[in-house]
Amino acid sequence: MRSVLRRIGLVLGLGFRAEPRWAVLAFLLSIAGSVAGPLTALFLRSLVNAASAGDRAAALAAALWVALSWAGSRAADDSATHVAFALMEHIRRLVDTLLMDIIGRVPTIELHERADVADKVELFRTDAENFGFAMTSLVWGIGIVARLTTSVLILASIQPFLILLPLLGIPSLLAGGRAQHLRQRVREEMAERKRLSEHLFLLGTTPGPGREVRLFGLDREIAGRYRRLRAVMAAAERQAETRGMLATTLGWLAYAAGYAGAIVFIAARAASGKASVGDVLLVIALSGQIQGELAGAVSLTGWLLQNLRVATHYLWLRDYASQLTPRPALSPAPGRLRDGIRFEGVTFRYPGTDADVLNDVDLTIPAGRAVAIVGDNGAGKTTLFKLLAGFYQPTKGRITVEGVDLRDLDIQQWRQRISACLQDFVHFDFVARESVGLGDLSRIGDPDAVMEALTRASATDVIASLPAELNTQLGQEYDDGTELSAGQWQKLALSRAMMRQTPLLLVLDEPTANLDAYTEHAIFDRYAQASQRAGQETGAITILASHRFSTVRMANLIIVLDAGRVAQVGTHQELSTADGPYRELFELHQTAYR
Repeated sequence: MRSVLRRIGLVLGLGFRAEPRWAVLAFLLSIAGSVAGPLTALFLRSLVNAASAGDRAAALAAALWVALSWAGSRAADDSATHVAFALMEHIRRLVDTLLMDIIGRVPTIELHERADVADKVELFRTDAENFGFAMTSLVWGIGIVARLTTSVLILASIQPFLILLPLLGIPSLLAGGRAQHLRQRVREEMAERKRLSEHLFLLGTTPGPGREVRLFGLDREIAGRYRRLRAVMAAAERQAETRGMLATTLGWLAYAAGYAGAIVFIAARAASGKASVGDVLLVIALSGQIQGELAGAVSLTGWLLQNLRVATHYLWLRDYASQLTPRPALSPAPGRLRDGIRFEGVTFRYPGTDADVLNDVDLTIPAGRAVAIVGDNGAGKTTLFKLLAGFYQPTKGRITVEGVDLRDLDIQQWRQRISACLQDFVHFDFVARESVGLGDLSRIGDPDAVMEALTRASATDVIASLPAELNTQLGQEYDDGTELSAGQWQKLALSRAMMRQTPLLLVLDEPTANLDAYTEHAIFDRYAQASQRAGQETGAITILASHRFSTVRMANLIIVLDAGRVAQVGTHQELSTADGPYRELFELHQTAYR
């Protein structure tokens, strides 16, 4: 019950936060329309009784009240629906903003990479459109309660035991809740399959994978897997729907028996002169209204449970995100490096997995060095970068910057001292100037700064090839958008990394994988010179991961990772003449290019 109240409190809070005046108006209109409905039946009884008695004045007065109450009920209901749906749009926009805020506030990237969190996010994103209905469901629910209460009071005035009639609808309400529970459980169980089916659909219908799909003749294979997966999901959904329908049908049979009994009872009293014709009409009208309200309540219960379930996902994400809030910063990020960065017994395992990616790493990266990290795929290179940026915390051990534990530094300040071009760089479908300028928001509107970054990344040719140069809209999803090649996108990512002029840590993780060897060598030759100057001025460190030894040998310190451990550390000259994995990789590379 506490959990339900918390979810209802969240829904109400979001509604009044999104548009408080409309939220109040929606509730008032819903209650007014709901009360007017039963009153129409009450005035109808007066009309029939007055007409039967030949009282023209009373009949006309009752007829006027019937018309006014009916018109008021319709007007209030229609207005309440309009206001509720308008309020729903405000809530949905607010929820989207809040979700972005929740994810954006988390300093790490666990929300993006954990499978269990991905399931929660998928469920929330799928149901987010319905989240706006939560407030609408509550508004309608309040209206139903008001209508049922008014109807019960009027029925009780005729015959006290008729107050039991609405209680016969409880089985239907419980059955409706049970049916919705079954549907929701299936949806949660199918969350991972749904993500896979969407991935298969994108593989079979979007341009990016289209080349390989056609090249390898995968269209039927992918379509077949999609059909089989959807068939499994559909079978589970049908089973849940069948069980829910059976429960709901049995519930309605209980109310039908009570409804018939009430009509027979009041008709018998009228036949014996103990009730009027108006009483019979009133009971029939209100019993029908109650049946309609209960049917609405059953449907509404399903909607409300589903919407409150969305609130559960939202609260789970919010609570989980709050657990990832970093501890208060004890030290500001340094303005320059003198000692450098140290890994002290660092072991790391991704949350939710059972294997260490880094194992007992002891490593010193002196200030002012250009460092290359070498290793096979899966050796832990990218994970090392994630730890340096504070995207994750070590499972064991610690990382220090100038002798201070990275966890004690102001993480936002530290990231402002970092720039990076990562192997999974982002395609920002913005204007070209902004796509590069995002690397330093303070100078995003400065075309000279952007051109300087492009020059440092040897990427001015990309801009020169665009129809409107820096003002070109990027991305094929737009009417005036221009799509770039993989190499062009990578050059823009490199340029973005160059926007920060004096970073203390520059991370280049396979930053030229889509470029030819000559271009890569030219870029890193320039980087090596810039890194040397930055190292002398601020002690800045440049860390490079690359599989091309013509580039790696430019570094004045090389670190070799093997299965998550530091296997070797030294210069190219030292490592290429010593037995070990570096020499093996170097000789293999030389053989491959002979």
